[in-house]
Amino acid sequence: RVICLLQAIFTMLQFTQEKWGQHEGQDVHMYTVRDTSSGFSVSVSDLGGTLLRVLVPDRNGKLDDVNITQERPEELFSLGHAYLGASVGRVGNRIAKGHFELDGKEYNLFINNGPNHLHGGKVGFDSKVWTWLGQREVQTSDGTEMTLSFQYISPDGEEGYPGELTTNLTYHVSSMKVSWEFEATTKQSTVVNLTNHGYWNLDGLETRIDEQEITLPAVGFMPVDDDCLVTGEVIESSRAPIQLATPTSFASIFKSFGPVDNNFMLKMDKGTPTRDTPLHLAARVQSPRTGRVMDILTTEPCVQLYTGNWMNEIQRVNGNHKSDKFFAFCLETQSPPNSVNIPAYRDWVVLKPGQTYYHKTQHNFSIAK
Repeated sequence: RVICLLQAIFTMLQFTQEKWGQHEGQDVHMYTVRDTSSGFSVSVSDLGGTLLRVLVPDRNGKLDDVNITQERPEELFSLGHAYLGASVGRVGNRIAKGHFELDGKEYNLFINNGPNHLHGGKVGFDSKVWTWLGQREVQTSDGTEMTLSFQYISPDGEEGYPGELTTNLTYHVSSMKVSWEFEATTKQSTVVNLTNHGYWNLDGLETRIDEQEITLPAVGFMPVDDDCLVTGEVIESSRAPIQLATPTSFASIFKSFGPVDNNFMLKMDKGTPTRDTPLHLAARVQSPRTGRVMDILTTEPCVQLYTGNWMNEIQRVNGNHKSDKFFAFCLETQSPPNSVNIPAYRDWVVLKPGQTYYHKTQHNFSIAK
């Protein structure tokens, strides 16, 4: 009780809004919330609902941006389209051959990743300018929180998907925490699997992720084919080729397994997440060098671990910082890839009129002394 009271007294959140640039003739903006006590700050944009900056202190109080994006909006696309920090949809990850059947009709989507459809298609949610709905400061049991809200209405037929889909995205920022929350409704049966594609490096912008350690409490592992599409098989974690139940350095993962771009099952059922659904741990990553720790909690049944295998194809990031293979990692909370074509998971991603899709993921930062 005393700790919560002190936090409420000394945590002051400052909000700023500025024009960030333009995208296809439209002004786009950066919205920033800063905790004046610690310096922790989060910046997001209406372009792609993107998470742009996350400044976190290390064990010595030094602030670094641990989120990999770009300095200017046009660079998100011109320097290598990698979905840096973006909200991806209508369906994140891959759909086999860009094809599925729903309510007796066949749908064909844009093919943009080998023979498959990836992250919503040619012009997905990451490339759209979302409508800014405003910011609000609220008091919670944990102290002061600032919410930043956006909306995107995807028309029927966009990228081949059926039904007009209305998606509301809310970022929640408080002391050493940032979470993002999706709610979506549709006018016609469709498929939805939204996520954020944040790229993280807890050592900042100068080194690869090799020495950082990850713990991932999975119950299953999904292997992929040569096109990085899940085969549909789930291997029990005790028999999986990657063991992450205890802190494991990325360097040791690269040595024993190689680059990772795989889905891990956190639980074998999804249920119907709502605002009242408790969050469960998806992963913990810690940096022995800086002391930064990031815990990721979610409503989702899966998380995709991607270790920045193709980041060497991005010319530079966050200004003039050189990008390289294994420069960052992604932990994309989601339903299984290609769910709509896998009978066991199909219902996890089908959304019908009158239903509400809900997904929340929270990033908690702390410092290990």
